[in-house]
Amino acid sequence: MRYRGLVLATALLVILLTVFGVVSFTQAQRNRRLASEERRASQEARIATQRANLEAEKLRQSLYFSRIGYAQAALGGNDIGRVKELLGECPSELRNWEWHFLARACDRSVYTRSEAVYFLHAAVMSKDGHFIATWQATSGILTVFDVETRSQLRSFSFGRHSAAIALSPDGGTFAVADTRGTLIIRDFITAGIIRTLVHDQGGGSGPSPNLVRALTFNREGTLLASGGVDGVVRIWDARSGAPVGEWPGLQRDIICMEFSPNDATVLTGGADGTIRQWDVRTGEPRAVLRGHSRPVHSLAISPDGDLLASGSNDERIRLWNMATGQEIAMLEGHRATIPSLGFSPDGTRLVSGSFDRTIKLWDVTTHTLLDSLSGHVDKVDFVSFTPDGRQIISASREGTLKWWPAVPRPAVLTIKPRQGPLYGVAFGPDGKQVLSTGYDGRIKTWDLATVTAVRSLIGHTDITMSAAFSPDGARIASGSHDHTVRLWDAQSGRECGRFTNHTAALESVAFDSAGNRIVSADAAGIVKVWDAIDGRESLSIHAHKGVAVAVFSPDGSRIATGGRDGRMKVWNAETGAELINVQSHSHRVYCVTFSPDNAQVVSVGAEPGDAKSWDARTGELVGNCVGHRGAVLGAAFSPDGSRLVTGGSDRTVRVWNCATGEEVLALHGHKQLVQKVAFSPDGSRIVSSSDDGTMRVWEGVPSVEGADRTGTP
Repeated sequence: MRYRGLVLATALLVILLTVFGVVSFTQAQRNRRLASEERRASQEARIATQRANLEAEKLRQSLYFSRIGYAQAALGGNDIGRVKELLGECPSELRNWEWHFLARACDRSVYTRSEAVYFLHAAVMSKDGHFIATWQATSGILTVFDVETRSQLRSFSFGRHSAAIALSPDGGTFAVADTRGTLIIRDFITAGIIRTLVHDQGGGSGPSPNLVRALTFNREGTLLASGGVDGVVRIWDARSGAPVGEWPGLQRDIICMEFSPNDATVLTGGADGTIRQWDVRTGEPRAVLRGHSRPVHSLAISPDGDLLASGSNDERIRLWNMATGQEIAMLEGHRATIPSLGFSPDGTRLVSGSFDRTIKLWDVTTHTLLDSLSGHVDKVDFVSFTPDGRQIISASREGTLKWWPAVPRPAVLTIKPRQGPLYGVAFGPDGKQVLSTGYDGRIKTWDLATVTAVRSLIGHTDITMSAAFSPDGARIASGSHDHTVRLWDAQSGRECGRFTNHTAALESVAFDSAGNRIVSADAAGIVKVWDAIDGRESLSIHAHKGVAVAVFSPDGSRIATGGRDGRMKVWNAETGAELINVQSHSHRVYCVTFSPDNAQVVSVGAEPGDAKSWDARTGELVGNCVGHRGAVLGAAFSPDGSRLVTGGSDRTVRVWNCATGEEVLALHGHKQLVQKVAFSPDGSRIVSSSDDGTMRVWEGVPSVEGADRTGTP
C-alpha cells in the first residue's frame, strides 16, 4: 500500500509527460507547417512582385516604343510640338539611339532661349546685327538681347498697344509704333522718350485706321520710315524728328518696308501684292514690282544691293533684279505666309521663316532649296543671319529664340562616292571616318566632320564587295571579285599586303577583335583565316555550297558563316571544327553577325526576309525580327547589344529592339536596295550603303555646339 501512492504518482507523471510530449510535438509540427506556409507565401509574394515588376517594366517599355512610333509619325507631318511632347514623355533611362535620332531630326538648333511667355508678337535685329529685340504681345514687354553672347541686356514695358519696333544701327535708340499711329523714339539704355512723332493724319479706315505695321531705320540711322494701314509712306529725320517726306498711299495697307543698302531708295510691300520702290530724296515712285497674288509680308535686299527677295501670303518667295525690277526666280517650298527673310553677309544664301513653323535655306545663285529646319512649335515670325554669317537666329510665337548653324548638319547625311552601286561600308574605330566599297573596285575613306574623301585606295581590278578597318584603325582589309584580299595602310593609302589563295570572287573580309587575324569568304563557299601581319594562311574551310560570308566572334574563338545554301554555321576559329549548323533561310544568307556579348548570332537572308537570332552555343532559335518586305542584306548590333539595325531590298533601314524583336524605327531615303549597315563604335550613328550609289549616315548625335541648351531670362 505504501508503494501504491508512489506508483500512482509515477504513472500520473508519465501520463503528464506523455501528454506534454504529444502536445509539444503537435505544436512543433504545427509551427513547422505554419513556417513552411509562411515561407511559401513569402516566396509566392516575391514571385508575384517580380512578375508584377516585370509586367510593369514591359508596359513601360511598350509605352516608350509606342511614343517613339507616334513621334516618328508626327515628325512626318511636321508636328514638331507633338514630337517634342512625345519625346519628353520618354523615361530618360530608356532613351536609346532612336530617341536621339528623332530629337535631332525635329530640332537641329544649337541654342534655345525661352522667354517664358507664350506668343512673341515680333522680333527685329539692329542693322549692324549686334542686337535683337522681341516684343511680347501678352505682356507688353520689349526685351533686348546681345546676338553674340545670347544674353539679355534689358527689358522695357510699354503696355499692349505697340504694333511695330525698329532698332537704330548704332544701338543708341529704338522706335516703337503703337496702334494709334504714334511713333516714339526712346533711348536704348534708359528707355526714356526722346521724341514723339505722329504717323497718321486720319486717312486710314477699318477697325485700326491709324495702325503702323512697318517701321525701319536706314543704314546710317539718320532716317526712320513708317508705313501702315493708310498706305502712306512717311520718312522722318531720326535725330530731329522733322518730317522729310510723305508719299500718298498708292498701296493698300503697307505691311513691310526696307531701305536699300545705299539708303537711296525705300521699298514697301503691300496688301495688294505689289512691291513699290521710292526715291528717298524726291519721293518719286521708281518702280512697281508685280508677281505675288496675295499680300507681301517680307522684304530683304542683298548686301550688294543687286537682289531683292520678297515673301508673301501666297507661300512663295520671289527674287528680283533691283536695277531692272525684273523677276529672276520664284522659290517654292513653304506652306504658309512668309513674314521674314534675310540674306547671308556674302549674299549667296537666303533664309526664310514661315507660319508653317519651318525655316528654309536657299541658294540664290542656283535658286535651289539647301535645307529645311524644324524645331519651332508655332509660327516663325523672324529669321536673320548673324553678322559673321556663321549662325541664323529665329523667333517664334511659342516664345523662343533659337540659334542655328548657318550650314546645319542634316539629321541624315548623304554621301555620294561616285563608285556606282555601293556594297561594303564600315566605321573606323574612332567613329570619325567611314569607308565605302563599290562597283569600281576602289575603297574610299571619308571624314564625317567635313564630309570629304580622305583616301582612295586603288589596286583591285574588279568589284570590291567588302572592307574593314583594323581595330587600331591603322590598316584596312578588302576583298574583291579579283580573287584577292588586300591590306592597306589607312594613313598613306599604300597597299601593304596581298593574299592570293582564293580561287573565286571574295564576298566578305573581317578582322578579329585583336587585329591579328583576317577571315575571308568567297563565292565558292570557301572560308580562310590569315595572319594579318605575315599573310600566312592558318585555316581553310569548305563551309558552304556557294557564296559565303564570315565574321569572327568578339572574343575571337569562333567564326560564323552563311552561304547560298541558306545555312548558318559556327566554327572553332583555331581548329575549324563545326560547332553549329542550322537551316537559317530557304535561300542565300547575306550576312551574319555576333552580338557584342558573344551570346547570339544573327543571320539575314533572302527567303523569308527576316533577321533570325540564334543561341551562339546551342544553335537554338531565340528570336526573329520580321518587317522587311523582301530580302534582308545587312545587319549589325549596336555596341551595347540592345539594338539591331538591318537593311534590305525594300530600300529601308530598320532598327529593332533586341530584347523583344520589335521594330523601333523604319528609316526611308534610299532609292534602291540597301546593301550593308553598321553602327558607329559609340552607338551614336548608323551608316548604310545602297545600290543607288549613296551612303547615308543617320545621326543620333547632338548638333554642332553639343546638346541643345536652354537659356531663360
